[in-house]
Amino acid sequence: MAVFGWRCGVGKVLRKAFGVRPLMADRVVDVRGLSCPLPLVRLSQAMKEVRHGRVVRLMTSDPMARDLEAWCRLTDNSLLHAHHSSHFWVFDLRRGS
Repeated sequence: MAVFGWRCGVGKVLRKAFGVRPLMADRVVDVRGLSCPLPLVRLSQAMKEVRHGRVVRLMTSDPMARDLEAWCRLTDNSLLHAHHSSHFWVFDLRRGS
């Protein structure tokens, strides 16, 4: 299990940008700079690789990521948190059954 935020500079940026506290994430998918559909493809792969109930953090600069809530409903996953700065989005998702 990876602890996201405490051991890397990105965690400091997240805490300052939106007051995000580090979350225990089983997988971090950093797809900043990639555009649709690649962020969703990489997220789907990561969700298949983690066990049910585990958390995946997605970091993306793609503006289409706002539709991630609809994707979660269709795939039986849960969107735990969504944070946005002027540069990128951070989503925490829990894999469903």
